[in-house]
Amino acid sequence: MLVPCASAQRRRLVRVSSVTRIALIRPLAGDRISVRQYGPKDGLTEGADALDADHRGWVWGGGVSAAFVADPAVAEAAKWLQLDRSDGFPANGMNTGSVFVDDDGSLWWGADNDLVHYTPPADLVTPQFSPQVFISAFSWDGSSPRMAETIATLPHGSKAVAHIGSLQFDRRNALRVRYRILPEQSSWRESSSLDLPIGSLSSGTHTLEAQGRVFTGPWSATVSRPLTVLRPLGFPGPFCFSTRLRAARSEAAAISSTGGARPRTRNCCPA
Repeated sequence: MLVPCASAQRRRLVRVSSVTRIALIRPLAGDRISVRQYGPKDGLTEGADALDADHRGWVWGGGVSAAFVADPAVAEAAKWLQLDRSDGFPANGMNTGSVFVDDDGSLWWGADNDLVHYTPPADLVTPQFSPQVFISAFSWDGSSPRMAETIATLPHGSKAVAHIGSLQFDRRNALRVRYRILPEQSSWRESSSLDLPIGSLSSGTHTLEAQGRVFTGPWSATVSRPLTVLRPLGFPGPFCFSTRLRAARSEAAAISSTGGARPRTRNCCPA
């Protein structure tokens, strides 16, 4: 069954209820059409079977675990803002065929045993603010997280995780983080999780940088924290290696000049 939802610039989003997916249908030349289906892998909730559009042109939908919304261009790119109980709603889902768009721009829908009446803010799908994020803690090799301020060094060879904190509760589901480790990584890696796997770092000093944003809003200012990874136990370091190399060369030259007698030397780098 196809249920018309929204049409703009000769596009139409429909709900394909038999397979709990939605599809974007666009007419082409020669009486042809293109069809693109969207499902859970495209950012929709499982069992997405409710769909409608409001007066702003925003596309609304829902399933058993959350409601979702986006403007048509962002929805076409498979990006949806999810809303559930963490946003103050009495239930997570949205019942099939229950969405009603009121004249004042608010929406009504049924969810479980509740009736939801919601007036979305004007910037709901286009946030103009950036959230505050901070590097809260580190953990490694499955250990419990420890406050970042108490961590000066990381053990060599450990697989570390950085834990990001934020007091951003409005549209919490849409909070995204991107991060990088300098100097190794110049490009950013984006994550929907606040637990960032930074892996096993080489010995020496590194800098973790992170930013946050809500949905498609602007990225926040960069927060950073230096990290020092200890050298392996018993590893003398590059300075001592170079010093020993110079000493060995000097000793070889001295032995050659004395006809094979080994001179007494002082070990600059005791084991």
